[in-house]
Amino acid sequence: MAFLIDTCIWIDVERGSISPSDVANYTGDNSIYISPVTIAEMTFGAEIATDERIRQKRMVALNC
Repeated sequence: MAFLIDTCIWIDVERGSISPSDVANYTGDNSIYISPVTIAEMTFGAEIATDERIRQKRMVALNC
């Protein structure tokens, strides 16, 4: 089995609503996938961030 993780989950991780370990506990050893749409949404969110610290944090998380 594998999991397709949507944008809302990664936003919750960034905001601290859930932790990366929560995601890992749910998915276990299964593969995790991110759709191209999710990557585009997260990239857009990073690029339009007005706070430079937040923008940098998001860009680092995206490995850009």
